[in-house]
Amino acid sequence: MRVRAVEYFAVATREVAKTISEKCQVLGKMLDASRVKLHSAQQIAQNSVFAQKPLLQEMNCVFEQLQSSSVDPNMVGGECGKTLFDFIDAETVQSLQQDTLEQTKEVEELLAAHQHAITRITAIYAFFVTFDKAHGNDVNALVGEHRDLTSITDDEAKPIEKLYEAAVSFFVDMEQCDRFLLQYFTTINDIYPHYEAIFADVQLLFDELRSLRDFYLQFLASYQSVGAEMLRREQHDTRVLQFIEETTAKLAALEQEEIAMRSTFCEEHARFLPSTLCPEIQRLHHRALLRAGYSRLKRGRCRNTGSFQTLHLCHWNVERALDDVRTHQSSLSQCERVRSHPFMVNGIIKSAKPRMANFILSFISAPIASPPSSTDAIIRAEDITGRAVNGSATERSGNQATPSWEYSGKYFEMSCRPQKNPRKTGI
Repeated sequence: MRVRAVEYFAVATREVAKTISEKCQVLGKMLDASRVKLHSAQQIAQNSVFAQKPLLQEMNCVFEQLQSSSVDPNMVGGECGKTLFDFIDAETVQSLQQDTLEQTKEVEELLAAHQHAITRITAIYAFFVTFDKAHGNDVNALVGEHRDLTSITDDEAKPIEKLYEAAVSFFVDMEQCDRFLLQYFTTINDIYPHYEAIFADVQLLFDELRSLRDFYLQFLASYQSVGAEMLRREQHDTRVLQFIEETTAKLAALEQEEIAMRSTFCEEHARFLPSTLCPEIQRLHHRALLRAGYSRLKRGRCRNTGSFQTLHLCHWNVERALDDVRTHQSSLSQCERVRSHPFMVNGIIKSAKPRMANFILSFISAPIASPPSSTDAIIRAEDITGRAVNGSATERSGNQATPSWEYSGKYFEMSCRPQKNPRKTGI
């Protein structure tokens, strides 16, 4: 059975029109998906990138504040012209700002390329749907799926042929657009995977800038508080020095009072007491016991068990100790006591100020005309800050001396007195 020409053109027109319609549907779905990707990227960029761009200007404002904040020369060794800006790593921060700007610009370029591709795809899609708008009714009326091909009359052959030619021509134009669609969708597919990485990098840069901004703002606030803190410390030091002076004066008065009372006692009773009976009763120099900080200090004595005892000394202790040795303890026995105990010598030299060193050395090297008459030993001060003060016992004539810690007027002293029954102490 021979197929009529009109039926052939009707079938061909129907197939071409169907293909055009399917291509429009596929392109529409792909365009919608690309738009969703672009919208998502734009939202993320707006929240994580563009919304934080003012931070770059805020950093510049912070720099201006730092540059306008002069530093007191007294705080920098007398150097003038310093500002807080000199104390920050401006080059690193500015490099960070530059990196952030470049990354932000890259985000803008990616979004622009994505948007351009979608714009071109949208234009092509708009062209694709023009066939249905222009010929959709004719296709449906002449070669629609509802029509039986055998019912098509010869009078409809010419309109169907024209419709067929229009459909084929339009389909050829659509195929010409396919290479552009491939290019645009390739661009989108290449761009989209980079969004996640670049957004993370930019967010990290902005986080660092924000942290620096907050730190430098706190730097400004902290510097503004330095003046008040220095004034407070100066006032505190003044109060402490005043307290020390007042306390020193009171101690001196108490010492003089004690010496006077001892003198009075000795004038009334000393000549009636044998020298071997409590010889210390005739000592006029005040000897106050150290009562604080030592659990073993009882009844004015702290027995040394062999372990190091720790005391906290100040510079004035050592200088006054030397002064006491020179002025109040000038007897030959006292000189021999200083010379015969190297641990005391080393301690005082290490603890004294440089200007006292020559005196100490000359004092120690001076010849001693008579043998020692005392078993007293002065403690060793290894560190003026009181890190370790060690005691040592003296053994004379087979007798073991047990040290006790006492404070003698203006210096620390450890008295060692022989015991009749010596025992091992581990010293």
